[in-house]
Amino acid sequence: MNIKNLLEKYSIINQKLDNITVTNIKGGLVARKKGNKYIYYHKTKRKNGKFTEKYLRNDEMNTVKTLAYNSYIKKLKKHVSKTLLLLKKLSKLNLENGIDEIYVSLPDSKKSLFSPIEPTWEQVLKHWKSIPYEKKPFLPNSQEIYTNKSERVRSKSEKILADYFDSIGLEYKYECPIVISKYSTLHPDFTFLSPITKQEIYWEHFGIMDNKEYVNNAISKLEAYNSIGIYQGKNLIITYETQIKSLNTNFFKNLVNEFLVIKNNSKNQI
Repeated sequence: MNIKNLLEKYSIINQKLDNITVTNIKGGLVARKKGNKYIYYHKTKRKNGKFTEKYLRNDEMNTVKTLAYNSYIKKLKKHVSKTLLLLKKLSKLNLENGIDEIYVSLPDSKKSLFSPIEPTWEQVLKHWKSIPYEKKPFLPNSQEIYTNKSERVRSKSEKILADYFDSIGLEYKYECPIVISKYSTLHPDFTFLSPITKQEIYWEHFGIMDNKEYVNNAISKLEAYNSIGIYQGKNLIITYETQIKSLNTNFFKNLVNEFLVIKNNSKNQI
């Protein structure tokens, strides 16, 4: 879970805590086990600084529960408050790219004298893009559709996606093969390299989801992905459409922002 998600989670919990009203009972709860049961005591501090414990009877279980709950809420508030403060500070730091930027910001006269302690994102991406691959061939007489950078794709929706990726500087590989076995190969529509994990993320667009045979093939393809550890929401992005419902632009742009772009830093995209 990244800092943004943690900050959101803790903020929600903090709001819940703000709306909780606890019964004001001084002191704490002491529990001692006797046989198979717990015996509860109400522990309070006297004026002389010494502590005293009062046995709580069975008919005082509401007090027992209140003291236990108050203790839980008090500890939770303290933890959430401290963690929120830390997360807010961390969210302002460039944790994803700080290491890269120290090297990148150096003048060429110095960068040429040594290599960074680990490859920068640009170096990793450049190497990834340079690895050759064989695209899936097109059938004879199939429709010819080209992207803005003259790359042939199989559908108008794929062109829309590819042109959008290109317009925001997202590097991708079109139909780069994934060999599952000697007899089985997958060709994701688009393959990206995550700027966060440095691992590949795959994008499948299913364009005829109102066709029964097409849907069955899509399910088989998803099962093949799952068999090699590729899952939707982790390292697989899926978009879809039917004859009635076309590709949703806002939907796929949100997916790009969620999985493929480092937040708050437009220069550090895939």
